[in-house]
Amino acid sequence: MPLYSTSQKLCKQVEKIGQSIWLAFHGQVRLIEYITLPETGQHVILRFEVLREGLSLDDLDHLENELCAFVGDGFWCVLTGSVFAQTQPPLLVSELPLRLERLAQAMLREPMPLASTEHALHIRNDAQVLRSLLELGESEWVWEIEVPIGHAEHPLIRVVSERVKNGTIHIEGQLFEVESMMPSDSYLCLVKAYPYARLSHKALMHYVFECTE
Repeated sequence: MPLYSTSQKLCKQVEKIGQSIWLAFHGQVRLIEYITLPETGQHVILRFEVLREGLSLDDLDHLENELCAFVGDGFWCVLTGSVFAQTQPPLLVSELPLRLERLAQAMLREPMPLASTEHALHIRNDAQVLRSLLELGESEWVWEIEVPIGHAEHPLIRVVSERVKNGTIHIEGQLFEVESMMPSDSYLCLVKAYPYARLSHKALMHYVFECTE
């Protein structure tokens, strides 16, 4: 069974949004990939590279929130983490794993925000397909499916497992990379933090650092 996360329907819809944003934002940002979260909310996240230099944290907050407003409720939007290392003063992006561990403890009891979009049920079904193919156990789960835009790289499936080996897998004739990640609550806290970042009008990366000072 093919995955909805890499289907022509979703890919074309995302690419159309990327083209619209390129025009509306006058080439300031470029869509580089989208990510689906099969077992942690079923969201579709659009990740953008910033092509302008010399932006402040306030500028990046404003830009990420403008992107979210532009695409509406059907998708989430984030800027790539590397751009936050270029602000003045820069965020120490190398500290992100430690910051996420701190945030995970604070958000341990927060509910997981679930998507209510046209994509959600299909993405949830992707989880069942992958769980079966990879023979995931109860303590293992599919973290994300990362799909590059306009690149030759294959889509990447990340799973939280100490057993699954890094490698490749074919699904309905399509090649996927598979990457295993060690168990950690920090993955979930990013998803839980996203709605709070939007409410505070902060970029997600900025919100994580601000909450873990």
